[in-house]
Amino acid sequence: MTIGILGLTTVETKEKASQFNLQKVKILPPEQIAQVYVDELRRQGAQIIVLLTHIGSRQGEKHGITGEIVPILQKIHGVDAVVTGHSHLCVSGTYEDIPVIQAGCYGEAVGRINLLYSMATQKVVSANSRIYKLSELPRVQDNAMERFLEPIFKNIDSKYNEILAVNSQVLTNDRNGESRVGDFFMDVLKNGFKADVALYNGGAIRDTLPSGRVTVRDLLKIFPFDSTIYTAEVKGSDLRQVLEHGIGNPDISRLRFSGLQISADIRREEGQRISSVTLSDGSTLADEKYYKVISNDFMFSGGDGFYSLQNARHLRDCGKDKTFFAFALRSLKMVDYPAHDERLQIKKQGV
Repeated sequence: MTIGILGLTTVETKEKASQFNLQKVKILPPEQIAQVYVDELRRQGAQIIVLLTHIGSRQGEKHGITGEIVPILQKIHGVDAVVTGHSHLCVSGTYEDIPVIQAGCYGEAVGRINLLYSMATQKVVSANSRIYKLSELPRVQDNAMERFLEPIFKNIDSKYNEILAVNSQVLTNDRNGESRVGDFFMDVLKNGFKADVALYNGGAIRDTLPSGRVTVRDLLKIFPFDSTIYTAEVKGSDLRQVLEHGIGNPDISRLRFSGLQISADIRREEGQRISSVTLSDGSTLADEKYYKVISNDFMFSGGDGFYSLQNARHLRDCGKDKTFFAFALRSLKMVDYPAHDERLQIKKQGV
């Protein structure tokens, strides 16, 4: 049996991935090139074709599939199974009898696709798929493996279980809403580098800050990416574009910031959302003035579509974000951060 596997990625990679990593990389719409390589795999003798993708899917009613993968599958033929990703969901269904699967995210599940291939007709005649959540699977004690892994885990734990600080209350994180953990770390960043404004893309902040002892492991859960922080001078008009793009944008996680008081109507189109912006000193954001801004390499390179930050001047490398945040927590020792503040005022429905 010869199985052909074709890898595809979402066109969102152009904005979601670090622009530093995409230099000289061209990303074409998958539907434009997928059929060419499906046909090539068949020509080389593949009896079964599997799409292994980082393209989003969702579970519709009666196991039907929706999401970014669907318009791609509508334009190609000869595919027998599809593995999706990117949307971080557990998906197990079919699109026009093709099994489509996605095993959630962060190793929470495993997926399985069964294909019955007829040698007589040289076709897949039936298929089914299933998601297995690891927390629901039976556990079997493997003493030999445990002895092998024990010193490895001990070495890992000695590093990642280091206590950095003690936190008085949980700081929550809603990637599309309020993030007190994001607000806290942006305040730490702004104050630590004496910047006018701190900015972070919401997708860079992935977890809550637990109450009680905060460890290196907790910090890595919040900031899983290897980001570098930079200071730069950013023109007020470019900063305003960042706010318009990052607040109320359904395509990306909400922008995190410090040093600004913002009023916004997120029901409006980009360019009309922000009604007022005030800095910490009480002054109004001035389009022609330059401000000291601290952010990460992802944003300064235009990631998530924050292209106006590419106009920043006097960019200065300030090291890895996790290194700084770990230092800051060790210095603070105790975190007692309020549950809410008023840095972002969103206009309510009917107001």
